[in-house]
Amino acid sequence: MMMPMKKFSIILMQLCFMTGICFSQKMIIDSSVFDKWDHIKFWRISNNGRYVTFAHGVGSGGGSCNWEVASLFTAGNPDKAAIALFTGDSSIARLDFSYNSAYVFAQLEKRIGIYNINTHVTDFIQNAKLVDQFAYNGQAAIAFYKNDSFCIRSVDNLKDSVWKGVRKHWINRQQSAIVLETAADLLWLDLKTASVKKMGITGKVNLACFDSTGNKLAYISETAGNNHLFYYNAPTGKADSINLLSLLGSDFTLTNKDVAFNADGTCIFFTVFVKDSIHGAAAQSTGLALWSYKAEDISTERERVHRELRRNKKSYLHAVINLSNEKAYCLGSTDDVTWTGAEGLPRRDYLLYSETAFDVDYWWHPDFYQSLYIVSVKTGERKCLVNHSRSKLSAVSLSPGQKFVTWFDAKTHEFSTYEIATGIRRTGNWSIPVPIYENAGEIMGRDIPYGILKWAEADSALYVYDKYDIWQADPMQVKKPVNVTHGYGRRNKIIFRFAYNEKSCLIKLTPEQLLVGLHEQNLDNGFYKLSKRANEDPQICAGGPFVYYFPQLFSGNGAIFPGGMVPEKAADTAVYLLNRSNEHEASNLFITGDFKQVLQVSHINPEKDYNWYTTALVKFQLPNGSRSQGILYKPENLDTSKKYPLIFDYYEKRSPELHKYIGPEWSGSRINIPAYVSDGYLVFVPDMQYTVGNPGEGVLNTVTAAVHELSHLSYVDISRLGLQGHSFGGFETNYLITHSTLFAAACEASGQSDFVSGYNSMYQRGTGADILSRQDQYERKQSNIGASMWERPALYIKNSPVFMADKISTPLLILHNREDMSVPFAQAVELFYSMRRNNKKVWMLEYEGEGHGVGKIENRRDYTIRMKQFFDHYLKKLPPPRWMTAGAEQLDRLNDFRLDSSGIIP
Repeated sequence: MMMPMKKFSIILMQLCFMTGICFSQKMIIDSSVFDKWDHIKFWRISNNGRYVTFAHGVGSGGGSCNWEVASLFTAGNPDKAAIALFTGDSSIARLDFSYNSAYVFAQLEKRIGIYNINTHVTDFIQNAKLVDQFAYNGQAAIAFYKNDSFCIRSVDNLKDSVWKGVRKHWINRQQSAIVLETAADLLWLDLKTASVKKMGITGKVNLACFDSTGNKLAYISETAGNNHLFYYNAPTGKADSINLLSLLGSDFTLTNKDVAFNADGTCIFFTVFVKDSIHGAAAQSTGLALWSYKAEDISTERERVHRELRRNKKSYLHAVINLSNEKAYCLGSTDDVTWTGAEGLPRRDYLLYSETAFDVDYWWHPDFYQSLYIVSVKTGERKCLVNHSRSKLSAVSLSPGQKFVTWFDAKTHEFSTYEIATGIRRTGNWSIPVPIYENAGEIMGRDIPYGILKWAEADSALYVYDKYDIWQADPMQVKKPVNVTHGYGRRNKIIFRFAYNEKSCLIKLTPEQLLVGLHEQNLDNGFYKLSKRANEDPQICAGGPFVYYFPQLFSGNGAIFPGGMVPEKAADTAVYLLNRSNEHEASNLFITGDFKQVLQVSHINPEKDYNWYTTALVKFQLPNGSRSQGILYKPENLDTSKKYPLIFDYYEKRSPELHKYIGPEWSGSRINIPAYVSDGYLVFVPDMQYTVGNPGEGVLNTVTAAVHELSHLSYVDISRLGLQGHSFGGFETNYLITHSTLFAAACEASGQSDFVSGYNSMYQRGTGADILSRQDQYERKQSNIGASMWERPALYIKNSPVFMADKISTPLLILHNREDMSVPFAQAVELFYSMRRNNKKVWMLEYEGEGHGVGKIENRRDYTIRMKQFFDHYLKKLPPPRWMTAGAEQLDRLNDFRLDSSGIIP
């Protein structure tokens, strides 16, 4: 079916509060809404802080989309009419302000739009692709491609500078220079003076990188299949070809995998491959995968990679050249060396090198070890910091000032700090009196630090999170640790974190340092500031039952990202752009100068027209006396005199999502909560409580205790309970229906059913990564048995639903796909055939070309509709769809969703 074309507009509006909202009859959310749901897509704040531009529009299926620009300081302007811009275009891919905050640039479907905020004049460049905006020869300008030409337009006078036949371009971070590649030349364009220099070129440039000053360029070009490394210094106009053959020898060949400068521009990193030193006559077979118990990783995929490397006789190594003395060094395997810090920037003087053996089997293999080295970038010298540790090391990092290396020992739960200048290693958690790592006793293998370490300027101190508070510690372990938040977090059950991008490890602590807080009890979220006065508690700024921003909670597969965005500051002034939402209100933009008074910029509220959901935090007691909680989603028009069906939806612990806004969309694995609740369902999302060795029992105890608590609500129909879970939630569904008769219908997606066969199966660790043994998943991770299958075979059988398939009384719908590299497809097949053999009601959906869930939009639509029909039949007593009632001879012909009104019971 052809979807409606997207339409876009940009609006310039004054900042004023919207009034006069008109409410109409609330509609039910159904599948026709999913492709039309309005939401904010992009946003920018101008450098002067006076304007905000943002896009709001529909999801992936089509519909309309609006873009708005709002002036921050013109609320008193008598002209309060919104001005629509760039109307009539079917799509917009990008928008931005000019550096001087005078223009808005937009990449439209086939043209570029330029809007002058002061004159309200709009210009277009047809058949052009926007590259960037910057100052060019002192004027606001944009760069764009038009056909095969690279163009720069000065938007004040609309004059273009054009270079024909440009194949590639590179812009430095300072936006002071652009390098252009044509078939004949490599050109250095100085954006400040508009001058052009020829750099010279040999071959086709594959990679290029500027140094931190933006004045030097390293690049790799290819000629006749060979790569060459070049170095250009713009101030001197000198270009040099680096002869790696003479520096490294004939066994090494330059690749075009990567190139980068170190932080001070004195060294260039690159990657080489070296011929493999395989001796003796090669075996003739190329199709053999040789497995050995002595191999570090015996997976078929790793063997395939190894065979490919042996066939090409290549091994990849990181290398570096010191430009001051023109010496080059190989640093180590690309698998073991990282040349970037936490911010992704190359370091100046040192790199860290980790060497492991039997890393995948670290918890049991007698030959596992991990060694840690520090490598000098400029001399290639390597120093061992940890030699053949039998503990798993994590959170390995180099401090921003390069004075210290830190790492965390998974066995001792202690950090080590290595002082580079003296070689002194200090072990211990800086005398901080509370745990600074996640002590996730419910699931083994998750004892890791709370976030990455943060550092003060010049490495003078480091900042460490405990569960609630932030500590300042002395890396030399001389000064006592200082609780920066004065224990306020722990006393009030508020989790504090710095309000910055979590990837940054440098903190410039100020007297009114901005923090984000998440209240553990009521899940309120907001901004706090440290007090200017010593020993005073953090002060609340903007906050409440909202989601502003909070970084990741929990680790591993159970990680939760509550949402929101890091405050975005205007470049030239202390004005910030915030994002706020909650369960009642869609995500909208706000601006603030002090984080106390916030002014709403956008007003996107599509939920106002629909029967939306409300949330309540429900607490309940487990059989062992411990407490848990969960989120109860209820329809806005709840009638407590009626009875409603209820579906359990779960994945570890999700209660921190109490205030999260969930938009309607096609399901890829889990149910879409707003759509089900709007149509008369209740949904409960419990926090699962686990015990090592009995994951299934913990699930059963949690859900049955929740059922007991919910049964006291007059509007919950206990006879119409459903279950739905994905991945580990799919296993939980399978376990529940084999151990309880409480549930009238269940749907599981990509879940486990057999711990015995699963234990010796394989999974893929990341997209495109190696395929590895799943044994650690069962012994140390989410499946949480805590022992091998030969040590505790009864636990593997006990937690395998397939062995209890004859006890199932709940109709089950399974979603599982053959290309699932996380949970083997065989797990679904085993359960399906076991239920079929025992005459149990079961259907399975398998989508071609899909993996651990459903991604293609046409398959998401199909799965969403079938899952809803399934639940509607068993929980709402609606007629079943024909695909559930059809016999084997009819199934191939039933590609529609028509209901069966014949009275046949599936």
